[in-house]
Amino acid sequence: MESLLTLNEVAALMRCHRITIRRWIKAAKFPPPAVKVDRHPLWRASTIEAFIARGAFGSENER
Repeated sequence: MESLLTLNEVAALMRCHRITIRRWIKAAKFPPPAVKVDRHPLWRASTIEAFIARGAFGSENER
């Protein structure tokens, strides 16, 4: 089974605040969570790893 990452874990990997992740999702700049448990979003680790590998979050100006 693939591991799932919490919002805090994703924010730590992206080196930004978790509110930034939420803003990126609203702006369609970040992959939406794979699943929500209660009100907690969870991402597949492979999705985030692929996003980082693509360099998809761009320059420092987008942070």
